[in-house]
Amino acid sequence: MDSDAPLQRTPIEYYMFAAVLVVLNMVVLVATGHSLLVAIPRGLFFGLFQATMLLLIVVTLRLVLGRMDRSDDGPTE
Repeated sequence: MDSDAPLQRTPIEYYMFAAVLVVLNMVVLVATGHSLLVAIPRGLFFGLFQATMLLLIVVTLRLVLGRMDRSDDGPTE
């Protein structure tokens, strides 16, 4: 994979991370007294939402910090 790519991992790793967040959200909701019928859709929604937000934050930071690093490497006149 290209070292300048915004994400260094493969897509399957991000899908697995999202699945882990979904399961953790469901477990927390059930542990805090929600019924299973409520925990499943809420866990699915909030787990995928958290994964999406983290992915956007990581991509944005990598792009912004990558641009800053590249501007420092340019030739000076």
